[in-house]
Amino acid sequence: MKNPYIRVTVLFIIQTIILISLFVTGMNKFIQSSNTYIFAVASILGSIAAILATCLFYKLVDKKSLRTIHLSLNRKQVLFCITFVVVIVSLFFGVTMILSKMGIVTAQFQQNYFSNIHVIPIFILSAISWFLVALNEELQYRGYMVANLKHLKLPSLFIISSLFFVASHILKVGLNPLLLVLLSGAITLMYIYLKTESLMCAIIPHFIYDFLTEQLIGSSEISIIQIEGIPSNLYSAILWGLFLLTQIVMVNLFFKEKVTIRWKKRHEGVFYM
Repeated sequence: MKNPYIRVTVLFIIQTIILISLFVTGMNKFIQSSNTYIFAVASILGSIAAILATCLFYKLVDKKSLRTIHLSLNRKQVLFCITFVVVIVSLFFGVTMILSKMGIVTAQFQQNYFSNIHVIPIFILSAISWFLVALNEELQYRGYMVANLKHLKLPSLFIISSLFFVASHILKVGLNPLLLVLLSGAITLMYIYLKTESLMCAIIPHFIYDFLTEQLIGSSEISIIQIEGIPSNLYSAILWGLFLLTQIVMVNLFFKEKVTIRWKKRHEGVFYM
């Protein structure tokens, strides 16, 4: 399978089949369960299946090592990831409480959160599940795409990879404006990957956003900030905007070299991908 476009498409079809199988077998009901334990276990199993499919495809079809996707981190990249997590968690918590005082959302901070020892194992299990979700999607739609489409010009790479990412979510969210939100996220995360030269630097922001907005801030049993009812579109838009803006600002503070220059160097073989 020498044509990179065929490889990318075939892997996308394989992943789509795995996703459809979750609906056919009824596994999706467990992933959508309001019980955090059930959700986490089901999500972990589903993500592992998808991750293994991508890894085996890359190894057996592309005949390449996973290290060429750059999952490792150097000190600078580790510092970026840690700083981003601290900043975005602080921003999301702080902004949520401010918006609560403004009446945009009704939120309550759980001050004695970790005093309940029963919340710790479910917190860890849930974190693992969301990390694997991020790893799965970044591996396929950023890591694998760059490895196969590195001959493209940057605009084409951004467009093709982002459209594949958005298409993969149609079964989950349907055809609605949320796909445009996912498109902006896909473009930003690809920018982060290319800018930092580490897929993990895209995985961590992806993970922490999902974990925060789906579990830690909301109405789940492990929410640190409990939200009453369904958050307004304005509230969700503010958090999303903060997420995108924080990534772009921080990655440019930590990594000065332009993406276009890094991409040119990769074409010239300076970076081993």
